Amino acid sequence: MNPRTDVLCVYLTNESAWHDELLQFVKNRASNPKRLAELLPYRWNSLTATPQHRHYRNDINDPEWEELPIEWDEVAQYLIDRYSELFDTFTPPVKQPTIAAPKPKPSWHTFLAGASVEVTDDGALVELPDEKLPKEKYAEVKKVLENLGGAWSTSEQRFKFDYDPSQALQRAIESKEIPKKNPLAYFPTPATVASALIDAVGFRACRCLRRFLNHRRGVAR
Repeated sequence: MNPRTDVLCVYLTNESAWHDELLQFVKNRASNPKRLAELLPYRWNSLTATPQHRHYRNDINDPEWEELPIEWDEVAQYLIDRYSELFDTFTPPVKQPTIAAPKPKPSWHTFLAGASVEVTDDGALVELPDEKLPKEKYAEVKKVLENLGGAWSTSEQRFKFDYDPSQALQRAIESKEIPKKNPLAYFPTPATVASALIDAVGFRACRCLRRFLNHRRGVAR
């Protein structure tokens, strides 16, 4: 083994940063020293490619040693002999997979917390955040706003209210419960009450408004 080859062997086995990687590399090819010798030049170049290790390659390629060939067969056998007693005990480091933390499932109340309310002369407009929601979650958001008296405005691309819903929205968000639809928003007059009212006033005939008939709860007589 010439001096250049000898120094290269020393570099390979003394640099701790390469130890585990080089040991695994040699172990996988120890049964075929010839193949190991063919691959070692490429491994040597990759090990010394980083700036902090490049000086090793420069030392081996010193002009004073130009006439001395690197005996890669000798290097391969040297590494096999050096590491053979470690083959049975060496366990290559296992890189632990990075498991991303599961994203919290979006909820309608946290989503609505980011909604903005714009008060207008005839009520208010509620604009939802840009965040996309699953279909079932958006249905819950829509139900909350509709139960509070809102309706989607295609022209405004927002939910329109005939009052300022800020406080009602805040109560719903804090309680985390979908509010029930206001039972007093529309209450059809019972037939008995309507009949008594007509008799008391003395009307001989009464026509129901079409909008009540659309609800199929209007009273006609």
